[in-house]
Amino acid sequence: MPHAEQCKEISSLDDSILMAAIIGNANLLGTHIKKPMAPPNEQKFKVLRIQTELMVSMARNNEDFLAS
Repeated sequence: MPHAEQCKEISSLDDSILMAAIIGNANLLGTHIKKPMAPPNEQKFKVLRIQTELMVSMARNNEDFLAS
């Protein structure tokens, strides 16, 4: 299944999900944005990707604690 299609399926799970993106190695692989949300500009999207990577990294670093 293509990445954009996966993102569309994820965003269809709930009305509050306005955007879904798949990112790998800091590269955007696919995205889906619901209307009326305007897509973020390139700079804002870079910030969102970095923040997401940081959050996932922190969770992984504390996986042993969070899983117990």
